[in-house]
Amino acid sequence: MRRALAPLLALALLPAGAQAQQDRFEPNQTRRTAARIEPGDYKGLSCNDEDWYALDVPAGQRLEVQIKFSHAEADLELEVHDGRGRLLAWSRGQKDEEVLALLPPAPGPVYVRVHNGRAPYDLHLGLVPAGAAGPAGGRTAQAVCWGSDWYPVDVPAGQQVRAELTFRHGEGDLDLALVAADGKELAESSGEDDREEAVWTAREATLVLVHVKHVHRARSPYTLRLEVGAAAAPDLAQVLRVERPDGKGRDLLELRSGDVLEGTVLNESFRIVTAYAELEVPARRVAGLDLERRVADVEAIVTVDEDRFSGFLRTDSLRVKLPALAEPVEIRRERLVRVVFGRRGGERRAPPLDGHRVVLHSGDEFSGRARATGWTLDLGFAALPVALDQVESLAFEGDGVVSLVRPDRTVLRGRLDTEVIEVELTPGERPVLVRLHPERLALLRRGGGGAGALGPAELLQVLRQLAPSAPRALVRELTEGGATVERVNQLRAIVSVRDDGCPPLLRHVMGLEDRPVQYAWLQVLLRVDRRVRDRLVRLCGEDHEDRRLRLGAAQALVDLAGGDGPVQPLEQACGAPAGAELVFGIIMATNDDVLMQRLMPLLRGGWRGGRGAEAPGQREKDLLLEALPRLLDDK
Repeated sequence: MRRALAPLLALALLPAGAQAQQDRFEPNQTRRTAARIEPGDYKGLSCNDEDWYALDVPAGQRLEVQIKFSHAEADLELEVHDGRGRLLAWSRGQKDEEVLALLPPAPGPVYVRVHNGRAPYDLHLGLVPAGAAGPAGGRTAQAVCWGSDWYPVDVPAGQQVRAELTFRHGEGDLDLALVAADGKELAESSGEDDREEAVWTAREATLVLVHVKHVHRARSPYTLRLEVGAAAAPDLAQVLRVERPDGKGRDLLELRSGDVLEGTVLNESFRIVTAYAELEVPARRVAGLDLERRVADVEAIVTVDEDRFSGFLRTDSLRVKLPALAEPVEIRRERLVRVVFGRRGGERRAPPLDGHRVVLHSGDEFSGRARATGWTLDLGFAALPVALDQVESLAFEGDGVVSLVRPDRTVLRGRLDTEVIEVELTPGERPVLVRLHPERLALLRRGGGGAGALGPAELLQVLRQLAPSAPRALVRELTEGGATVERVNQLRAIVSVRDDGCPPLLRHVMGLEDRPVQYAWLQVLLRVDRRVRDRLVRLCGEDHEDRRLRLGAAQALVDLAGGDGPVQPLEQACGAPAGAELVFGIIMATNDDVLMQRLMPLLRGGWRGGRGAEAPGQREKDLLLEALPRLLDDK
């Protein structure tokens, strides 16, 4: 009799809310045992580590979920899963409530999960109209932010998802992010105006979660436009240190006399003889012609996909239609320094998923399909067959030695047993097969994208070279899209100062678009590249340059010294009165006693007065980053 009363006695001792939940929804500790529930308000529920609820969301309806609880009792968290168990949305805050809204990709059942502790809570489930469907290939949602809004989107392999968020910033600050189902952030936008945009291209078919987040977890109306389609990169904006004009027919021709003509280049193609092939590139694929012969006395073609082929141009003259003349004119190649073609719109081709990026020691680089036949990697104790579909990148170190990075981020180093590397290029309509000796190559990496920020595998190699003792967690974040200013600054603190430079890191800095993160990476580069440091030193004293640009350079050197970097560049910058004025003004504006005491001795005898305290802002740093390619290209 006592045994029979025990369960009843335990039930009687539970709080009233817990009894109510146990009577109505238990057992519901797993998705398989989820309690069926309808939209509405449910008071006095009690979480016993995990609670699951199942409900149907009709087409065109948005689900809004809220739980209220006491954070002092437990930090409850909220999730929503689809009928296959995939995580679609979550809310993980630090307040006494969690809120989210979800527009499922298809009508049907969803599962709400409350977990992460034991505490009473109130649950709200609501369904509201989700907006109207957009044009073919797109979807438009008009909604009021519920604090954390989610839109799951299935993205096929090789396709691109583009999200555009418009709202009134004065009514609430909204941010936008594209997130993988495992929580990894793929792309984000967190500006200070009325529009946010994020774009990401999938290598494999995957589920992408579009996250609209109110910075203060409040409510604000917005319109979200989603599109999934063929990946299309924006037109190349700058080539050969010149901004490309918008519009077909606005080609710029810079003469050796210093004159610049604007017109339409009528040549249909350009032929160039390189050290590895003779190539013919259609004019519509060309972004610029470099005829200055500054590097190794050769000319170059730069394509709209950022391929660069250097050698000897076999086009004797350019036929140009100038606005002021009725007939085209012929301009001899010898009279030209460079030609910049106007942007035509939709120029770039989507790189093939099985493509590779090839970088040569000569500075040439291009996309193509590499072929590996009978390659082996001699590790010293074993010979490993090399299959390119199992290789993220190959860095060629000379004398046949390579560093091979596999998709799981493991690195193998050994001698590559091959005398030739075949790459199929497509500069025009027909493919061209080129054969390269390994000694010509600097890098072969998976993916056909153009020059710019490094891929994860190549960045991993750079980190292993610069900071071999870096914590694994930090390396993982930096190489998997989690590079923030704070994380890059952590890396900078453990990178030793040296002078020989790191060309892959320089390319990474050049290719980044997030200005604060780009500036943080520049600080890492300054620790290892004396050439870049020297160029900024010279810039500080060049009165003919924009003062704001020079302020950005001086600030970069001050930040380098303040970050336990070399002080010598600051001393050199102060050797010129114009440079001393900038540096001293920044030191005064920082009001940092430690930095002041460290740097003031360097200024004595070098500073002759100036504008006084002057602290550069983000605009000055942006100007420096924008001008960096030009500054480093100057001889």
